[in-house]
Amino acid sequence: MPTGYTEIIDKDCTFQEFTIRCARAMMPLVSIREEPLNNGAPKKLKSSSYHKNKIAELINELKDLSVMSVTEAKTATLKEHTRRTKAYLKNITEKATSKHKHERMLEQVYAWQPPTTQHYGLKKLMLEQLTLVMRDDYEQPKPVCATGHTWRNIAVKEAQRQLDYHEGQSRKEEERTAFANKWLAQLRESISVASSAFPKY
Repeated sequence: MPTGYTEIIDKDCTFQEFTIRCARAMMPLVSIREEPLNNGAPKKLKSSSYHKNKIAELINELKDLSVMSVTEAKTATLKEHTRRTKAYLKNITEKATSKHKHERMLEQVYAWQPPTTQHYGLKKLMLEQLTLVMRDDYEQPKPVCATGHTWRNIAVKEAQRQLDYHEGQSRKEEERTAFANKWLAQLRESISVASSAFPKY
């Protein structure tokens, strides 16, 4: 029975077409792996624009932060504090509900009598899982409202950290794309030479 890769052989595909189809499963062509197999492979791969777009956004954010007035910084910190406080209160409610559910389940597991000694391991696992979750359920600190100046300093450091990250990832993406394009070019040359040596049917 043919696979997604071999189904084109019955349609009289060439050696090059079959090789390119299979090459899409290899690491250098991972960026096109999810595209339809009938698409083959492009002559040249392009780098993703994700990190470049993030770099542009972060540069703009850093520019905005550098010219932000004290009043704007105070407004931004109050907005951030409001958002974090809402998230904190929602988290407390969700944790209380979850804790209650886990405690009820723990009571049921303690009360359960396994039918045989071979089932005691299951009860032990259930108890371990419940106590592990309940023990590791730490209290989230209540948000503190920073001054506008402090908020801006933190925002600048975070934006710079993200900018450094995305610049590094963009360089890696360019290197991966260059390697993939070289790999693809070498493959195309190789299969061109190899197919010319095959007898024609």
